[in-house]
Amino acid sequence: MYFFGDFAIPGSGVETRFRPGPGEHTLVNVEGYLVENAIEPTNAAGVHNHFSAIQSLGWDKIILGFANNHVADCDDGVVSSVAIARASQMLSVGAGATLADATTPLLIEEDGASIAILAAGWDLIGCVHATDRSSGVAPLKAAPLLRQVKQLKADGHKVVLFLHWGYETERYPHPLHRQMAHDFAEAGADIVVGCHAHCLQGFERHEGVPIFYGIGNFAFQEDHYYGGALRFPAYCSTGLSVRWDVQSGDVTVAEVHYSGADHVLEIGEFTAPEDNVKLAELSQFSGLDATRYRNYFKANRVKTAMLPIFSGSDESLGYKAKFAWVKARGLLLSAAFKAKARLKRVRA
Repeated sequence: MYFFGDFAIPGSGVETRFRPGPGEHTLVNVEGYLVENAIEPTNAAGVHNHFSAIQSLGWDKIILGFANNHVADCDDGVVSSVAIARASQMLSVGAGATLADATTPLLIEEDGASIAILAAGWDLIGCVHATDRSSGVAPLKAAPLLRQVKQLKADGHKVVLFLHWGYETERYPHPLHRQMAHDFAEAGADIVVGCHAHCLQGFERHEGVPIFYGIGNFAFQEDHYYGGALRFPAYCSTGLSVRWDVQSGDVTVAEVHYSGADHVLEIGEFTAPEDNVKLAELSQFSGLDATRYRNYFKANRVKTAMLPIFSGSDESLGYKAKFAWVKARGLLLSAAFKAKARLKRVRA
């Protein structure tokens, strides 16, 4: 089984020589809602994917991960995306018309193993959580996810967690999310893979369970969205694919590079995570306890401009106060970003 990060291609197909092995699934974070007809890259349109771009990969067993902060960029984004996938008999996970739909694990079989996939997104970064009466993504909440992991493990499944978390362009996982990953591993998860930062975020094993905190972009046409105003730092140019052997539990990784100029996707040679230089440089915190890691994160984090450090419990008063502050800050920055994009179009 393969894991890929953020995919956001609005129109043209993607060229790649890579092909998964027979019977192997590929789980892709589809960063944005699906469309079947090209649309203008306005602020209101947000981030979207032309379904033909996903089909152009030419892979047989693609699973679309919809638990992210852009799948609901249009009002019916979740429902329409799930419907488009279903009409083409393509599997999806992590979002739905109701909370029950969004949180239902995807059950698949590969190489004789029964696998349960859970995908969830952090509402602080714009992931619209589903409710009993409204569409959205599965909530990234520790307690309910831990209950699901334990139950699925007791039912005999191998358990995969595919999570959308952290700050964009931050190179290290939040102490809160690192603790969550450790807790999921202790509860029975077999592998934890994270997305959203658009860059690599490091790797470690906790009680033998591989944890990839951020695997970066897969294929992202960044110069298209919001009138061309979206840009990532240079260190976001390298993504990562993770291959997980569902029987042995072994993991290997390969670097991923996408050229938006010619729409070519290159996937390198798969090696042990410890042998990847970029990943190893970002994984020096492996093995630190919670207190020492919080200090490590504080000293090495990228995003420092009035952004709090989240640690401890996602039910604490401190968490809720920090959450409220970041939400207010995000609304102001979003308004400023959209105003800048409008000004760019006017000048053009």
